[in-house]
Amino acid sequence: MNAAPDAPIVLVVDDDEATLDVLARLLAARGYAPVTATGAPQCWTALGDARPALILLDLFLPGEDGMALLQDIKADPRLAGVPVIIHTLMDRCDYREKALALGATAYLLKPLDLRDVLDHVARLVPPPLTS
Repeated sequence: MNAAPDAPIVLVVDDDEATLDVLARLLAARGYAPVTATGAPQCWTALGDARPALILLDLFLPGEDGMALLQDIKADPRLAGVPVIIHTLMDRCDYREKALALGATAYLLKPLDLRDVLDHVARLVPPPLTS
């Protein structure tokens, strides 16, 4: 399924290929243009010159963790205003508080409720109109 040229880009960062696949398919079915990355280096490569409308970010990544990546994203003037939804297995209040303090828009727990993910995405970036 190819996204429309003006489809909002949603960057999904997760080291689990199955999660990337499910989220990418779900987002594409709703008219978004998903871009996937398995870690921080791939995230920066995927961004290139593109500016995503939203980022879905796991906290546990190889190398640089998601919390550090979130901090780097929010420090980048080009990306600072992009909403970031954290999706993680870490159900600890201190992680949630730190992520939100660093600028995350939402904090979702795995296993993900896919309807909840779509609701959060659609609230932050309305899906494109389809013809």
